[in-house]
Amino acid sequence: MKVITTIFLSLYLLCTVSPPVYAQPAAPPDIRGEGGYLLDVQSGQTLFQKNSDELLAPASTTKIMTGLLAIENGHFDDKVTISSTMLNSKLVYGTQIYLEPGEKLTVKDLLYATLLNSANDAAVALAEYVGKDIDAFVALMNQRALEIGATKTHFVNPSGLTEKEHLTTAHDLALIARVAYRNPVFAEFVRTKSQPISRSKADVPVLM
Repeated sequence: MKVITTIFLSLYLLCTVSPPVYAQPAAPPDIRGEGGYLLDVQSGQTLFQKNSDELLAPASTTKIMTGLLAIENGHFDDKVTISSTMLNSKLVYGTQIYLEPGEKLTVKDLLYATLLNSANDAAVALAEYVGKDIDAFVALMNQRALEIGATKTHFVNPSGLTEKEHLTTAHDLALIARVAYRNPVFAEFVRTKSQPISRSKADVPVLM
């Protein structure tokens, strides 16, 4: 399945500056993915697009929405008891921190694992924490996407693992990412280079 590539003007995540002035038109970016979208995070101005409305698989960029919802609806110090869902190989596979049923982690640590390490099991744990179950959380994801204006997006899971109907567009993903990156808490998480997370069996470093 095709995977989407989306580009953002990330300078505005780090500081507020005046709009840049270019002496000459810049060459368009070289996009290898099937779709791409470049925008100014502050103004929302479109700077470049490629197949911006084509339905494509968002893959792990799905976790932008998962992380945003956990930040908007959760409490960092809450302890999450990991469920037996982690043993379901159809829902949890690929990149993981290998969470075990009964293990307890804070929401904050699960966010670091999700946003820095792209851990699929941590994303599922956050989904069960916020939504009580995965289906309810996915409904929240789709509702939030509509609120943002990402009307062509349809999420099926919180991790981005490939499923037939799990689709978005470069334009929709840019809209979602802009909302997330303008959230100062989300921005702080994704700026982090490395963060140890506390686990009962060991402190596990999480690297971006």
